[in-house]
Amino acid sequence: MKASVHNIVIPIAGLATRMYPSSKVVPKAMMPIYDYYTNTCAPLLLFLVQQTLLSFDEHEQPLIHFIVIVNPSHKQIYEEFFFAETLHAASHCAELQQLGKQITFVEQEQQLGLGHAILMSKPFFKTYQNNADTTEGFVVLLGDHVFVSYDSHNRECVRQVVDAFKFFNDTNQKSAAVLGLTLCKEEDLHLYG
Repeated sequence: MKASVHNIVIPIAGLATRMYPSSKVVPKAMMPIYDYYTNTCAPLLLFLVQQTLLSFDEHEQPLIHFIVIVNPSHKQIYEEFFFAETLHAASHCAELQQLGKQITFVEQEQQLGLGHAILMSKPFFKTYQNNADTTEGFVVLLGDHVFVSYDSHNRECVRQVVDAFKFFNDTNQKSAAVLGLTLCKEEDLHLYG
């Protein structure tokens, strides 16, 4: 069985109560983060999209489709970020608009949990290989987490999970799910959601 991954689900519809009062004015996925390697600051959502695309080779990148589950009150903010034209940043706008072509924003009217958000993405999946011998997987990235990690082969987090998914699904006759985790010290547990 051949396995492929083209759909990336990013649920960001939550109210970000742990980030309150900042999240009252700025959606959590638009909070700026500093990228040490590029010496730039960008919204978390943009960082997730760019880092995910780096996990795929140049032939795979155009096939990647992001399904971003959003709170209806924030959808316009995300769409304007990726699609608005700004004269003072024309080169950045072109790059953002190109990325925006790979993103579908889906409104989650009621925040009924992570499982509900992921389920809402299913009708928007794009399938590129449609035959019985192909297992089409997807990746879920939590929209309020930064995923930066490299293994001994210098592969990004998403690449590690996709490679494991392909390995287990290509060598087995049944579909397999893969979960990417990191170890942390017990005394640091309070730092994670």
